[in-house]
Amino acid sequence: MFLERGNRIEIILPDDARKCEIFAAEELAKYLKLCLGTTAQIQKAVEEVNEDVLSFLIGGPVRNKLAAQLVSASEFEELVTGPEGMCICVKNDTVLIAGSEDSDGYNRGALYAAYEFLERYVGCCFGAYSKPGVSAGETVPEHQRLELKDTTYIKQHSDLQYRTAIVQFNNWAGNADHTLT
Repeated sequence: MFLERGNRIEIILPDDARKCEIFAAEELAKYLKLCLGTTAQIQKAVEEVNEDVLSFLIGGPVRNKLAAQLVSASEFEELVTGPEGMCICVKNDTVLIAGSEDSDGYNRGALYAAYEFLERYVGCCFGAYSKPGVSAGETVPEHQRLELKDTTYIKQHSDLQYRTAIVQFNNWAGNADHTLT
């Protein structure tokens, strides 16, 4: 599979997509646009994968019925044991980006899988977040063409049980009027 400038890309969400899955699709579309200059269409209620486009499926086979074409529900549940586990599966012209079913219903694993895909396969780096317009730790490379070989990447569960944002202010990072504050 080749991701290249000018490709037609669809990001397909489950019919009943959760907020984290929608955000994962939006972030994936945003960074594919920045890296490849290609606009990805985000869709729901798709019956089959269009063979004329590259497809990104968000959500595992229990949530996204098209994902079962790449990995069965039983295999997915056996491999991605959660919480916040993730699966990235590249097969032909389709990429599955899915997270384990979390007990709280947020499905953060899908969002983590989207960022993992962007880091591992596209070369992005999300080392720090800063005020928009300030380069302070986020790296977004530009590509003409990327080759994605058929592969499956599994992370059974999150490494950490607790995460937090660390907010620091100094002249280098910008001022304290950031929207996150």
